[in-house]
Amino acid sequence: MANYLNRRRLLASSAGLAALPLASCAPAVTKKADIQLDLNDPAERARIRAAIVGSTAAETIHSLYRLHIYAYTHDGNPVPFCSMYNLNIIQWQPTDDGKYKAKSYEAGIYTNFDAEEIIDVWDNPITGEQREVWQFIGGPIEITVGPDGVETGASATVHPDSMAITTLGDTVFLPTQSGFSFPNPFKPEKWPNESAGGKYYWGSYYTFSAQLEDVANRDLSSVPSHAQFQNLVTWHPWLGMGQYPGRTFGRAFGTKLPNGLNDVPEKILAGFEKHTPEILDIDNWSGRRNDFIDYMKTRKPT
Repeated sequence: MANYLNRRRLLASSAGLAALPLASCAPAVTKKADIQLDLNDPAERARIRAAIVGSTAAETIHSLYRLHIYAYTHDGNPVPFCSMYNLNIIQWQPTDDGKYKAKSYEAGIYTNFDAEEIIDVWDNPITGEQREVWQFIGGPIEITVGPDGVETGASATVHPDSMAITTLGDTVFLPTQSGFSFPNPFKPEKWPNESAGGKYYWGSYYTFSAQLEDVANRDLSSVPSHAQFQNLVTWHPWLGMGQYPGRTFGRAFGTKLPNGLNDVPEKILAGFEKHTPEILDIDNWSGRRNDFIDYMKTRKPT
C-alpha cells in the first residue's frame, strides 16, 4: 500500500504544473458538430462499447463506484439503509473475431448511509436488529463485449440485454438493462432471518456516458467514462430481513480510474486492504468467489 501512497504524493506534487493558467491569447477549444459514429458497422459498435465500458486493448481497467442502498417495502417511501464503495478491476483482451473479452473482479465495503465511516456492524432501521456486516467480494467473472452488447457467464448477477447507443449533444450514452433470477440457496426453514423466499431477483440498469470526441477517437483504446446504475434486488441474507415484503433499491455513480489504485481515496483504500485484501492483489486471487456461497460457508443462521 505504501507504493500506492508514494505515487499519489508524486502525482499531487506535479499537479500544480497542470494548474498553471493558459495564455489569454490561446484559442478557444470548440467541439466539432459534424462528428458522426458509424453505428451500422458491427465492428465499430463493438469497439465503441468496449472502449466506453472498458478497453479495446490488452490492459487492466479500474473503476470505483459509490452505491447508496435503500429498503422499499411496498409502503411509503424508500428507507435509507447503508452505502458502499465498490472497486471493480477488469482485465481486457481483444479477440480474433472482433470482440473483446474480459475477466472481472470486484469488492465492496459498506459504510453508514451517505457517510465515510466503514462499518463492521449495522443497525437495521426497519427490524431494529444489529447485524454483522458482510463485506462483498466476487469473481472472476468472464465478460465478452460485441457489437450488440455484453455477454456474461453463468455465475454473473448481471445478464444485460442490448440497448441502443444514443448520442445527445456532445455526450454518448451506453445504456444496459438486466433482469435476472435464480433459486435462492437460503431456505427459510434453515435460514429464517436470512432467506427472502424461494427465488432471488436481481434487476440492474446501467448507463455509461462519455464525450463524443473521445468515443470517435480510434486512438483511444479506453475512453474516459462515467457510469450510473440502479438496481432492485431481493434482500441480501446479511441484512436479516427474512421474508419481510420488499427489496433493496440501489443507486450508484462511478468512473474509471486513470491511475488505477492510486486514484482510490486513502481511507477507502485502507478499508479494502483491511476487509477485502484480495481485490488489491488479483494476480494471486485464488479460485472463484461467490458472494452467496461464501456467506453460507462462513456464517450461521441467526
